[in-house]
Amino acid sequence: MPDWRAIEASFLRQPKANRLGELAASLARIKSRCQNPANQGLVAAFIEESLFFVGLIIPDTDTEKAGELNQLQSQLREWQQDWSNIWASPTERGNIAAVASNWSEQVLSMSGLLSESITA
Repeated sequence: MPDWRAIEASFLRQPKANRLGELAASLARIKSRCQNPANQGLVAAFIEESLFFVGLIIPDTDTEKAGELNQLQSQLREWQQDWSNIWASPTERGNIAAVASNWSEQVLSMSGLLSESITA
């Protein structure tokens, strides 16, 4: 089991843009691991990690972005609640991959990290 307190301390020391980047990376890992049915536990762990990250990011986020992140949080919780049934369906795994990919891109855009690297 992860040491969530240590992860939280490290996560919160990062600039906000990097925290959003970490969340985007976790969502991208969900997408990339959905292809293999043997990755059920791994994908569930990335969902848990993403939920943890989003919960730490929302409190210090402006209202518009917080609303979007609340939607993401709801989506991740829905996946957790019906995980066994979702994972049993290749179609649902594909849907998770697509939704996680879209969220990853949206959160990465929200972070501003891409525009920083272009202008740097």
